[in-house]
Amino acid sequence: MTKVTADEKRLIKELSTYLEPVQIVDSSGNILGHFVPSSQRMPHVPEECATLQEALGWIGVLQKEMDRRKAHGERQLTNEEALEYYRSVRKKAKAKTKAP
Repeated sequence: MTKVTADEKRLIKELSTYLEPVQIVDSSGNILGHFVPSSQRMPHVPEECATLQEALGWIGVLQKEMDRRKAHGERQLTNEEALEYYRSVRKKAKAKTKAP
């Protein structure tokens, strides 16, 4: 995480240039807080981001499928197939969390 020293002359101007979270400290290095830019300023970040734990869980599901295929002598997934499988696992998981 980036650290920024709070300075009235440059703080707002400087913060507007960051696209990732920033730690704000005073001149003594004491943490004052964190600044998280609006996702509207980060076009490369989708509105619904996954947490690391979610992504690792989905990767685990993919790994189990790959292990199952190997154990049963089935054809391994190509990179494209593995990516599509991962996306389908993610889509199903996201649909479950949105269901009432």
